[in-house]
Amino acid sequence: MKSRGFQEKYEELERNIKKDPAKYAGSGTLEMDFQKTGDRDLFFGIGKCAIQYRCERTTSQVSVFFKIKDPYNFEEIRTFEGDVENFIKTNFSVGNLANDAGFLSQADGVISPYDTYVSFQKIISLSKEQA
Repeated sequence: MKSRGFQEKYEELERNIKKDPAKYAGSGTLEMDFQKTGDRDLFFGIGKCAIQYRCERTTSQVSVFFKIKDPYNFEEIRTFEGDVENFIKTNFSVGNLANDAGFLSQADGVISPYDTYVSFQKIISLSKEQA
């Protein structure tokens, strides 16, 4: 919830809801790719995901409920991506080597994918004019 990537998406959603609650206080999806946000721990733990949200509006506020369901699995080999110049840099990345070990173990049936669930709530206060 406090990651840089999520905060940017949330702040945009909050601005839109405050601007026009009748239009934006509904439900939707925030697409996230934590590799592109600088949130490295979330990139290795979650990676790319869709954060579903649902809003409940009262007279003075909007409660926004967020939910992530992300499969923890290994989707690709990473050490052989990219051009020749980046080959050594890519191959010696600990995260990429760990991913590849997971990918190969998953392909052999040694480990099984599982779902990660995250849910949280934020409250947006509305001005008296919006109420």
